[in-house]
Amino acid sequence: MAQISEKRLEYLLRSYAEKIGITEKQREIAETKYKEIGNWLHSGPFFKDYEPIVYAHGSFALGTIVRPTSGEEFDLDLIVQLTKGDILHSSKEIKTAVNERLKEEHVNNPCLAADKTSYPMCYTLSFKKHFNMDVVPATYENLDRINHLKVTNPQAAPFLDSAIKVVDRKDQWIPSNPKGFIKWFDQLSKQSYHTSDTSLVETIKTLPANLTHTPLQCMVQILKKHANVMFASDKLKQYKPPSIAITTLAALSYKKEYSLYGALFNFRTNALNILGEHLELENPANPGEWFSQNWEHDEVKKKFLLKWLDSVDLFIRNMLNMSEDTTIENLEEFFTKETIIEEEPVQTSPTITEYQKCLQTYALPQSVPYAEIPKSPKNIKYSVVIKPKIKVNELWRDFDSFDIFPLPKKKQLRFEAHTDCPPPYTLRWQVVNTGDEARQADCLRGNIFDCEVDKCGKRLTTRQEKTLYTGIHWVQCYIFDKDGVIVAESKKCYVPIK
Repeated sequence: MAQISEKRLEYLLRSYAEKIGITEKQREIAETKYKEIGNWLHSGPFFKDYEPIVYAHGSFALGTIVRPTSGEEFDLDLIVQLTKGDILHSSKEIKTAVNERLKEEHVNNPCLAADKTSYPMCYTLSFKKHFNMDVVPATYENLDRINHLKVTNPQAAPFLDSAIKVVDRKDQWIPSNPKGFIKWFDQLSKQSYHTSDTSLVETIKTLPANLTHTPLQCMVQILKKHANVMFASDKLKQYKPPSIAITTLAALSYKKEYSLYGALFNFRTNALNILGEHLELENPANPGEWFSQNWEHDEVKKKFLLKWLDSVDLFIRNMLNMSEDTTIENLEEFFTKETIIEEEPVQTSPTITEYQKCLQTYALPQSVPYAEIPKSPKNIKYSVVIKPKIKVNELWRDFDSFDIFPLPKKKQLRFEAHTDCPPPYTLRWQVVNTGDEARQADCLRGNIFDCEVDKCGKRLTTRQEKTLYTGIHWVQCYIFDKDGVIVAESKKCYVPIK
């Protein structure tokens, strides 16, 4: 089966990125609601001299929201900024006034339909089946500080005029600059990007007209979706890189690529160069604010940050090594599932599949004289798993979901190798047949051989075979590093044939 083309993959990635965002109706409802809240705060007696304005920041304002799974509400971050007058009240008094006004029992209060919760950093309004609004009070920044930052950080100067102060968990004012960050991100996102590949341009033009996200916005959405999936379990949520850190890393690593796939392909290498040896990440629009504080003193978080970067890289690179059907199937699974790293499962009686029942009836061969034994040195550091599938009515089905074993003859099989070994590496396969039919056909095989290479020279991580000979056969694969050392070895994947 033909390998997917980069142009087709580009189309699929952009289409899926658009699907995981919020709908236009959700956006309109959110905008209407936070404008109503702004008007409600403005009309309160405490705020009459301060003229508060309410505006969105974070993913909603950046156009990079990822729709939550399982019917959960998405988060909308709001700033309530006091824009005029001398600030005559303390940060704690202002925070209390905002909270009290939002929970006030009044027929005109737009927050009456929301559940209300006070947190150390913000006040949260939960509009069921729609969104959670996190409301943070703020005021304008001191002009002397802004001017000082412009001199000492000239690269951030174009974004500092909108700098503010927000109330932190200890009810103290701390510097922030959400509008400046949005301006910085938008400049990178909307800057002109060029390509000499006219066919790629034509491919992008075939996307529906309402798909308007830039490559950088789509890139951030896919990276955030990957992190949501990888760290979905309760055990791992605490190690997920913050959304703002993912967004910043993506924007800094973006090199005006016209191709979304190209930007994702280069992400890990560029991100590691940006983070440097000490894994540091500063807010480009608010000098002195370090997003890397999240993992700075936590070695486990550092480990998971690097593991996430490796996982993203493997996810992206593997796609071009697959057929179009396999890529579509994997993307569909990825963009709809909720977790890929599970917590330890609850111990229950396991379901025995027909495939497993069938294998229990065989005396499984562990070795045969003609099966080649690897002579290369071994240093097993990674894992590789073979996922076997059978083609039924033009669709690929997992062995565990198929119910006819032993397998009938003349069926197409596909074996997918999934590894956590970072590239570069070499994948080699071993196919071993047994039984009289294979022996009579002089097709016992058993040698270890390189994976197939497509016409562009890229190595494929899938292997296709046919069910031809009665018996119990197996497929195995090995991962070799650049020095020829075996760093991962799969278990034998047994194939029983009638």
